[in-house]
Amino acid sequence: HLLNPQDRTILKLLAQGCMHRSVLADALGLPRGTLSRRLRRLARRLLDPLALALLDETCPLAPDQRAIAIAHLVAGESVCTLARRFRLTPGRLRRLLDYVRGWHRGAASNKPPPPANPILP
Repeated sequence: HLLNPQDRTILKLLAQGCMHRSVLADALGLPRGTLSRRLRRLARRLLDPLALALLDETCPLAPDQRAIAIAHLVAGESVCTLARRFRLTPGRLRRLLDYVRGWHRGAASNKPPPPANPILP
């Protein structure tokens, strides 16, 4: 799953129309403002054109690059957490994310893809 369990629950309940936001916030024990901010962040992450490109099954990035980018940009995992999981330095992971963003800018503008990524072996 790309989202943490609480975010999935929030989206599921809202999508089903089960509860109004204020009732949902009370049921989850969250301040209403916190729920609203979380929903805005979720929408921004899930509707980001780069996230949509990464989730497309025809995405041409290498599997590791794609997995790291999805974990950070869609699931919201921190750079430090991902660096430990993928055994990269935080600086190297940030460069990989910059590479992915550059790939998407080029893909979105129909430019040729950037040169091969030197960051991952």
